[in-house]
Amino acid sequence: MQRIGWDGRTPVNSTILQKIDTDIQQAHALGVMTRYWETPLYPIYAKQAVNQVLFQHGSDLLNADDLATAAMF
Repeated sequence: MQRIGWDGRTPVNSTILQKIDTDIQQAHALGVMTRYWETPLYPIYAKQAVNQVLFQHGSDLLNADDLATAAMF
C-alpha cells in the first residue's frame, strides 16, 4: 500500500484512514470501483489488518490469493 503508506504491521492512524476515505469517496463520486494494489501478503496479521480496514471503509474489491480468508470479509 505504497500510496497510503501503511503496511498493516502497525496500528492504523487517522492520517492513513483519511487518505483511504478520501480515495474511496473520490472514486465513488466518479462512479469508479476501488481496489488497492500491493497490499501485503505476509505476515498474515498484516494482510488481515489491511483488508479489514479497506473493507470497513468501503473499498469495493480486495486483492486476494487466499479466497477462503478473503471470504471472511
